[in-house]
Amino acid sequence: MNYAKHLTSHLTSRSEADTVDVWSAPGTPDPLPGMVPNNAGGWAYEADAWNRLRRFLITGSEKGTFYVSEQKLTVENAQNIIQLLKQYPVEVIDQAVLISRQGLAKSNDTALFVLALALTFGDDLAKRAASAAVTQVARTGTHILHLAAMIDDLRGWGRAVRRAIGSWYNQPAERLGYQLAKYQSRDGWSHRDVLRSIHIKPATPEHDRLFRWAVGKYEPDDDMGAMRYIYGMKLAHEAVDAEHLVHIIKEYELEREHLPTRFLKDARVWEALLPNLKYEALIRNLGNMSDSGLLMDQRNEIVLYVCNYITDAENIRRSRVHPLKILSAWYTYKGGEGIKSSKTWIPVQSVVDALEQAFYQSFRNVEPINRRLLIAVDCSGSMGYYSPITGMNCFEAALAIAYITLRTESHARIILFSDRTITVEEDWGSMRFGEVLNRAREIARMAGTDCSLPYVYAVQNRMDVDGIVMYTDEESWRGSDQPVTMLNRYREQVNPGCRNVVCAMAANHAQLADPDDMLSLDIAGFSADTPQVVSAFLRGEF
Repeated sequence: MNYAKHLTSHLTSRSEADTVDVWSAPGTPDPLPGMVPNNAGGWAYEADAWNRLRRFLITGSEKGTFYVSEQKLTVENAQNIIQLLKQYPVEVIDQAVLISRQGLAKSNDTALFVLALALTFGDDLAKRAASAAVTQVARTGTHILHLAAMIDDLRGWGRAVRRAIGSWYNQPAERLGYQLAKYQSRDGWSHRDVLRSIHIKPATPEHDRLFRWAVGKYEPDDDMGAMRYIYGMKLAHEAVDAEHLVHIIKEYELEREHLPTRFLKDARVWEALLPNLKYEALIRNLGNMSDSGLLMDQRNEIVLYVCNYITDAENIRRSRVHPLKILSAWYTYKGGEGIKSSKTWIPVQSVVDALEQAFYQSFRNVEPINRRLLIAVDCSGSMGYYSPITGMNCFEAALAIAYITLRTESHARIILFSDRTITVEEDWGSMRFGEVLNRAREIARMAGTDCSLPYVYAVQNRMDVDGIVMYTDEESWRGSDQPVTMLNRYREQVNPGCRNVVCAMAANHAQLADPDDMLSLDIAGFSADTPQVVSAFLRGEF
C-alpha cells in the first residue's frame, strides 16, 4: 500500500484529520483522570508515541477501522511519526529496521513509509539515518519502487533522497541484475523512472550495462556476470514452447516473474520453477500449481516435496514470513478460488494440512509458561471489520493469534465478549484451528463493545488467574465501569498480582491499559512476536 497518497504538504499543521470529536455514546461509563475520547464515543488512555509507532509498523492503517477512515488513520499516524523523528530520529529508524528485518509485520510498506517520512520531513540526522537504512528495509526491487512512489507523492526528489535511493542501486552488480529482472515495475514506477530521477553514476562497467538496459538503451547479447538473469529472461520471452522454456528455466534458475504469462498454465513449467521459488512465492502460488495440474494426487512425489518444504522449520525461519501471510495462503488455497481473479482449483488436502502446520510453526515455537490464564477475544461489531488476513475479519484474525496461546497452555480458558460475555464450554486448545474458527463464527455476538467484561467475568467467577490477555481494537464504549476499574476490583478481591495484557488490533490512539500500571502491558496484536512477548511478560521477565 502507498500510504503517502493520503498525505499533503500540510501534514505537520493541525487539521481536521488530527482532531477527535468529544462525545459520549449512550451507556458509556464516565472517564477516569487522564483518559481521552476514543473513536467509538467512549474513553481510554492515550497510547504513547512509541506504542503508536509500533502499532502502525505492525498493523498499518490500510482500510482504516470501523470508526476511522483509512486516510484519517494514516494522517494521524504520520503526524505521530514526524513528531518522534524531530526528537528521536535514529531510534525511530532503528525501530522500523528492527520490525522490517525480523518480519514482525505482515507488510513491509509501513517501514518503507517511515523512511519516506524521514527523508521528506526529517532533519539532517533523520535523513542520514534513513539513508543508511534503505538497503536494510528495501530488500527487493519491489520495495525500492514502493519507496520511490511514496517519496514522489510526499514531495519530490531532493539531494538526500537521490543519495538514499542511489545507495540501493550500488549493491553488488549480480544481485542488482537479479532484482532488476525480477521486479521491473510497481506502483506506476519502473527502474527506468527511478534511474532518471536520481542521476546515479554507475560504480562499475557492469552497473553501467544494467542501468543502460533498465532505461532501454542496451540489449543484452550474452549471459556474462550481472546480465545472467536479464539474458535468461530475454530467452524465456523468446521461447517457442513450454519444453523449450523448461530448459531455459533450469539453465538460468529463473523464477515466476521472469516468465511470459502465456506459459503459466503448464504443469511442466511450474515443476521446473519449483526448486527456484522462495518460501513466500511458493505458498502464494499453490493455487496456480493446482490449477496447472501439478498438484493433484497427494501421494505424488511433487506434492510430498511441497509439503515437506512448507513445514520445514528452517525454511520458515529463514524466510521471515509473517504468520498472517501463511494464514492468508492457507485460507485462500483451501477455499479453491482466487481472491483477485476468477481462477479456481481443487485443493489437495495434504497441502492444506501442511499450511496449517506451518502456521503453528511460524510463531517460532512458543514455549508454555504454565500459568493460569484467561484469554478474552473481542467479538463486537467493530471487530467484524477489515483485517490483514484474506477471507477473515479482525475478530477472526485476533482469534487466530489467541489460539496459539490457548494451544500451548494447559491452564488457559477463553471467552468471547462484546456487550455481554460469551463463555466457551469446549476445549478449543485441543481442536484444529479451522474447527475453532467455525465454532467462534457461530456464537460471536457482533454488538457494542464493553472491555470491562473480561474482568467482571473473572470477579464474578472468582477466577484465580495469573494473567488476563485481551485481544481487541480497544474502542470500548459500553458498560457501567471502565475496564481499568474492574481490573483493579479483580486484583482487590481475587489476585493482587494478576498481570494484564491488552493486544491492540488497530493502529489507533487509544489504549485500555493504564500506562502507570507496572503489571499491565499494551502491545500490537498482529506482530509475529506477540505470543512470545505475552509469554515473557506473564512470566515476569519484564
